[in-house]
Amino acid sequence: YNKKYCKKVLEKDIKKIVTNMKYKYLFSIVCTLLMGGFFAHAQKNIISIPDVSVAKGKSISLPINMDNTADIVAIQFTLTVPNGLSLEPTTVTLTDRSDEHSVTLQSVGDNKYMAMVFSSNNKAIKGRTGKLLSVSLTASNSLEEGTEHQLSLSDVVIGARDGSNLATGFNAGKVTIAKSPDLEVSQVAANEISVNPGNKVNMNWTETNIGGLPTTGGWSEQIFLANEQGTTKLLGTLYNDDILNAGGVISRNAELNIPAIIGMDGNCYVVVKLVPNSNAGEPSWLQENNVSQTANTIRPTASSNATIG
Repeated sequence: YNKKYCKKVLEKDIKKIVTNMKYKYLFSIVCTLLMGGFFAHAQKNIISIPDVSVAKGKSISLPINMDNTADIVAIQFTLTVPNGLSLEPTTVTLTDRSDEHSVTLQSVGDNKYMAMVFSSNNKAIKGRTGKLLSVSLTASNSLEEGTEHQLSLSDVVIGARDGSNLATGFNAGKVTIAKSPDLEVSQVAANEISVNPGNKVNMNWTETNIGGLPTTGGWSEQIFLANEQGTTKLLGTLYNDDILNAGGVISRNAELNIPAIIGMDGNCYVVVKLVPNSNAGEPSWLQENNVSQTANTIRPTASSNATIG
């Protein structure tokens, strides 16, 4: 009796151990699958274009963004734009996410443009998120204000070093034909034939609202010198609280001191940069024409003289 009882107890314990081992094995498999699915889900390599607005007859810089969790060395995509919109392939540029990468953009017909970003050294694109490249997008005068036009991405490849396509998604926004103020600076001139550091210089310029709506707030005007090497020296800042109607034009002038020590060499232009207040109504994508400079230059000399030439 004892032997039979012990045998039954032993068989029961063995079955229990085997059953537990099976459950542990199955649990391990399930966990592995779940973790694999988690990491696959966590992988994100996406090309995207945000919603933008542009006034008819105007151009904006269209950003193309990439968010990537993997090291990406190259991308390729085809961007289709609706009728009335066009891209200028020669304006395509990479951001500082490039690590000696090259970019090409060409029209392939039917409002389609094919883009390629690649590295001859198989280097990874810098960073994990943000703008990768931009290109000028123009809206024709035939488009109606307030209308929306959907962009489309296709044939997207987000390439790894081994040549595999790691793209997990892509999306393109829409282009709205906006009606808004659009301030433009032009005809910047310095009246003096020659000036010396420490003296005053008289200058004037024109501001025009070439947009379809009046401004709703003021702006500031930064006036500075800029040489051919990109060095700048701020001379002063003016403020304007006028309301400028659509098509309105105003003339501005200023008398500012040339610093005794300019701190730059070479030919210097007088530059006027208009900076709209947040309530002025001019969107950021229409501010590329807010800067203008003189056709002539001021050149500081070793004797601290400067001549407009």
